[in-house]
Amino acid sequence: MKNIILGKRSLFSSELKNLISNSLIFSVNDFIHHLKNNEVNFKFNLIINSFYSSSRLSVLKSYSDFYSKSIYELSMLLDILSPKLVNKIIYTSSSSVYGSLDSNYHNQDSYNRRIYSSVKLASESLITNYSNKNNIKFIICRVFNIYGENENFSFISKILNSYKNKNLLNLNNNGSAIRDFIYIKDVAKIYKKLLHVNISGTYDVGTGVGVKLIDIIKLIGAKNFKIRLIAKKINEIEYSVANIKELSSLLKKFKFQSLENFFYRNKLITKKLHIKNKYHNSKKNLLFKDIEGSIIYGAGYAGKKLAKSMLDNNQKIYCFVDDDRAKVDKFIFGIKVIHNEDLISLSSKYIIPNIIIAIPSLKENSFQKLYEKLLPLTLNISTLPFKNFIKNNLINFNDIQEVDISNIIGRKIYLPNANNLKKFYKKNILITGGGGSIGSELASQILEGKPNNLIILDNSEFALYKVMQKNITSKANIVPVLGDINDKNLISSLIRKYEFNYIYHAAAFKHVNFLERNEISAIKNNIFGTINIFESLRGYKTNFTLISTDKSVSPKSILGYTKRFSEIYCQSLSVEKDFRKLNLSIVRFGNVFGSDGSVARLFFDQLLHNKPITLTSIKAKRFFMSIKEACNLVIETSDLKYKNSIYVLKMGKQIKIIDLVKKMSSVLGVDFNKIKITGLKKGEKRTEKLSYKNLFSISKKDIMIAKDPIYNKKDVIYFTNNLIKYLNVFDKKKCVKFLKYFVNNHEKFKK
Repeated sequence: MKNIILGKRSLFSSELKNLISNSLIFSVNDFIHHLKNNEVNFKFNLIINSFYSSSRLSVLKSYSDFYSKSIYELSMLLDILSPKLVNKIIYTSSSSVYGSLDSNYHNQDSYNRRIYSSVKLASESLITNYSNKNNIKFIICRVFNIYGENENFSFISKILNSYKNKNLLNLNNNGSAIRDFIYIKDVAKIYKKLLHVNISGTYDVGTGVGVKLIDIIKLIGAKNFKIRLIAKKINEIEYSVANIKELSSLLKKFKFQSLENFFYRNKLITKKLHIKNKYHNSKKNLLFKDIEGSIIYGAGYAGKKLAKSMLDNNQKIYCFVDDDRAKVDKFIFGIKVIHNEDLISLSSKYIIPNIIIAIPSLKENSFQKLYEKLLPLTLNISTLPFKNFIKNNLINFNDIQEVDISNIIGRKIYLPNANNLKKFYKKNILITGGGGSIGSELASQILEGKPNNLIILDNSEFALYKVMQKNITSKANIVPVLGDINDKNLISSLIRKYEFNYIYHAAAFKHVNFLERNEISAIKNNIFGTINIFESLRGYKTNFTLISTDKSVSPKSILGYTKRFSEIYCQSLSVEKDFRKLNLSIVRFGNVFGSDGSVARLFFDQLLHNKPITLTSIKAKRFFMSIKEACNLVIETSDLKYKNSIYVLKMGKQIKIIDLVKKMSSVLGVDFNKIKITGLKKGEKRTEKLSYKNLFSISKKDIMIAKDPIYNKKDVIYFTNNLIKYLNVFDKKKCVKFLKYFVNNHEKFKK
């Protein structure tokens, strides 16, 4: 069968002619002339590449020329084309139709992209209409950024030109745009395959992999170019990558030409290097991207109250979503209620900017499952509380969910990695301090991994009761143990009985101000409780994780000194042969948002009850992280094996405490009027540090290691024995003096 290619001046048409046998190239007008004169009396496949040249688009001078070449010629062709002659039509469209037709774009069409895209889309409609009416197979190919030798329209050709002739190369938006570049010969090969498949429809034609424009420049070497980076936000599509899933069976064994090989062949690079950052597209590309307004998940009392408040403040609501079939297809304030299944369908066609979860009665586990289910469907998830609920005392601190914490602490929340939990399957685990904030969250996450036995040790029966109630639905064997970490017989018997695979030592006295008045108790619990557990592990093979704090770095408080001594002891003695089977992890991080006794809870209470906000200093700063994030990263460190290192969790930048108050005030929807500066108390610092020396990156992106000073083992043992001696006679002054002297003189006692 013959193959007619329309687009005589097209470089792509020439490639098709060279590749596809029995093919002829015509301009549209020439082919129309042959049809009118009845010179075409055979059946053929029709490939239409004719359109106004994109290289001339930015300097468009004549609208009539543009529309004549773009769609008028096509209309004339379809008017005269006999359906009996056509076997299949392949129409070459463009990826530019995606995302270029949004309502915010019409005032900024300085490069004429909108008219180009809209006419491409109109041409697609013509082909579709003609083919469907006449029962002809058709394929519309939305080709992404085509490039090749001897072309002058692509970004790649501009790079070649700039490289060879040192011409100025402009990069809008600092070159941050992501593009899918496909080699012209690869497109021709795909078209050849499409001629022989029995499908109709519209398909993306690209590699399915995108790269940043600036990364291409970096690959070749910025010094080889004369570049002008334009930082100003130019309205351009930021992310343009083909979704080739629908053509995956056709392209199963298809090997695309890479940009790197193209540059190597054209001598822009001398080695076969690779662009490191590449971007894939798993979602359908869309013409009209965003829905207008937020979606409220939950059409109950809270959802209705929220909607009323939003509408009163001129905020748009697209729809409600509810799992209750009885509510589906009903209207609330004229807004439709849809089912969760409809939401999934909606997300496949449109980008959903925001979903608000309006179900304050959801328990934490249910909320997390819903959050994870909604996450792939939307750009953002937010949740209660709302101003009216707080004012009516219908909410407490625990209702502030993770999605709001990211706004409060000013950093993106790391989503827990479920793969971290698989290692606990059928294992025995001990958590000391398991009733506290960190310990109880560790317990909840570990239980997801279905351990054999989870032993939760705490010296508070109420704390144990709470953690058991929190995890009451778990089918794992949870064993609550009421006891003291200084009880040697208890600890030894537990280790002998269960031969733990993992031990998480979270037990510690942590309240800075209390411990400044109770130094002996702090030293007994935080130092010797840790030593007792650590020494009980001699000869055992296990993973032991000591949870520390940023307050242990250049400490000022008793809490900091006791935690630093614990780090020193475990680090120094772990080199002994009795501990060669022990995998020690010391994990250091800052404040966890919302833990028991945290400053965030204090501020919540003060904001809610209109009390003065108490600050130690207007300049005070702290690191903050969510409890879920911290615990999941702690779990991840327990299998790492960087010997004699301290793991430090990436916590972003410190934030001012006053800014924390302002952000909490904004999220809660309540104002504060008075700030009371109390001054720094004994043991408090204005700012914290996470390490003594520089931090080093490892393979885990959210975990770093601190190569802090390691102490001589003999000195550690000597000072430990002296601490015991002063503790036995309850000599508080000598205990504290001795402890501070040892910790502060690491240069004198280091290994």
